[in-house]
Amino acid sequence: MIAADIDKSGSINALDLIDLKKVILGINTQFTNNESWRFIPNNMDLSAYTNFLSMPELNQYTLENLRLDHSRLDFIGIKIGDINGNATVNLNGVDERSNNPSAHLVVPSTELTSGQEYTIPVYLDGASTTFGLQGELALNNAFGKILEIIPNTLYPLTKDQFVLNVGSKQSVRFSIAQGKSWPVSLEIPLFYIKVKALQNSNLDEILSMDEQFLQGQFYTDSENILKLNLDFRSNGKSTNGNSVILGQNSPNPFSESTEIPFYLPMGDNINFAIYNTNGAVLYNLDRYYPMGWHTIQLPSLDLKANTVLFYSLKCGDFLDQKKMIFMKP
Repeated sequence: MIAADIDKSGSINALDLIDLKKVILGINTQFTNNESWRFIPNNMDLSAYTNFLSMPELNQYTLENLRLDHSRLDFIGIKIGDINGNATVNLNGVDERSNNPSAHLVVPSTELTSGQEYTIPVYLDGASTTFGLQGELALNNAFGKILEIIPNTLYPLTKDQFVLNVGSKQSVRFSIAQGKSWPVSLEIPLFYIKVKALQNSNLDEILSMDEQFLQGQFYTDSENILKLNLDFRSNGKSTNGNSVILGQNSPNPFSESTEIPFYLPMGDNINFAIYNTNGAVLYNLDRYYPMGWHTIQLPSLDLKANTVLFYSLKCGDFLDQKKMIFMKP
């Protein structure tokens, strides 16, 4: 709770998230009304407090005589903004990274002509759903400049999740999170970068992932993090969003409720079904949905034990199936 009270207001609300995002994106260099760390004595009786946000802080120890043994002094350090307590720092002051497989931002290889403007689509490859992602794409200042960022409205993205051209850099910083999983597709760009070429060049020679300030990270769920890389591909991808997408349910596994997202490129009738490992249909839905993203809230299935379930979506010639796991509470 103390780590989540980022603006040190004594309560946790949306303003804390705004303050954190401004620091992540480099809009602010420090929290508005808080330090990076807060400390409390290790021997404090926590049962005496009904609200941990009202606990007294320990900002400093005064050592009168450095020759005495002070090894008994003990305190707990709380990293502000580290909500799940998984931030670890190595000797160089950089977060440790695992060797997990990576996800990729994909950009079409593009030949640029001096003086011309281009709208470059940026896709995501490596997963069908995401909890969020962060990173920074930088353009060589001598060869081009970034004019605008255009989030794709087919995804739950807004411009306040991006920051352009911090300082003298031509770059796009992004920190995107929705608090729950949402589906993505390599067929549909996440966002577009509008650039102007200052010299003849190739995009793959002047655009790069810059991790000097913000590490490229992709969140598969609320706990697992992949490295986010940048790839260039000559074949490109469709920018029309003309494919039906069935996303992974979230949360998964689940015990009470879960949501299944899907995308329709145009209004159409769909058949959605849930069935068990024996093929018995537990739920069936036939309904018309308009174009765009939609979410189906899992109905009550009166399940008696832990089990694997399957769900499918059929729309015209499209048919896809995914697995989900029910854990009895």
